Amino acid sequence: MKRTVEIVLTIIGVVLFAASAAIGGWLLSQKDNPEFRQGLEEGLNQPGTDTGGMNADQILEMLSNGVQTFIIITVIATILGILAVMLLKGDKKPKTAGAILLVTSVLAAIITLGVGVFPALFYFIAGIVALVRRKKVVYDD
Repeated sequence: MKRTVEIVLTIIGVVLFAASAAIGGWLLSQKDNPEFRQGLEEGLNQPGTDTGGMNADQILEMLSNGVQTFIIITVIATILGILAVMLLKGDKKPKTAGAILLVTSVLAAIITLGVGVFPALFYFIAGIVALVRRKKVVYDD
């Protein structure tokens, strides 16, 4: 049985997770950018801005930790998506691939606090299709 739908959906999810990781890497590189720091400090000095008692260094450190976690999760999700594509090709182990896709999609969406929900949606749909589709039974008369 061809698994074209599952493979295409998974590849779209892989590309979106990889792009998310790249964007996260770019954001992480902005941590040491003096223009970014100056813009953040100016934003914090605006009247009515509540920082909760945190200064620019603390906010940058917190953002850095969050972005690092996001990058790690999206890279893991990308690798698991590639693994699922390899399991789906040739209809080797579609049930295993479906389970990997479902678990990865749910965990990635939750751990990234909803930021990774769009690529996770592709994994989720591909996982359901991989688990639900059955091989056609051919009867010989």
